[in-house]
Amino acid sequence: MPGIADLRLRRNSLRPRLRQKEREDLRNLRDQEKDQDQDRGQGLKKIQAGKNLEKRSLAAD
Repeated sequence: MPGIADLRLRRNSLRPRLRQKEREDLRNLRDQEKDQDQDRGQGLKKIQAGKNLEKRSLAAD
């Protein structure tokens, strides 16, 4: 049966890798959210441009 110190060493050696993976996952999630926000912003700009075109066409009539 392994000693407690051996188990601690083994467990601690995994922690930095897990933390690095968690950081990468969080970074990826934030990047995805930024991309979605940018896409949403582009969509809003297109909607606003469409409304402006409608106003112009109504004003021209």
